[in-house]
Amino acid sequence: MLLVLPGELKLENMLLLLDQLQLELILVLMAMKLSLNPP
Repeated sequence: MLLVLPGELKLENMLLLLDQLQLELILVLMAMKLSLNPP
């Protein structure tokens, strides 16, 4: 997956963005798991 980023974007901002994407991915996976296996 390639993102087109402006040149001014700093490494810290990229890491924050990756952390947010990772968190969203975890939440989505948890939601899918719950929907597939209801408690």
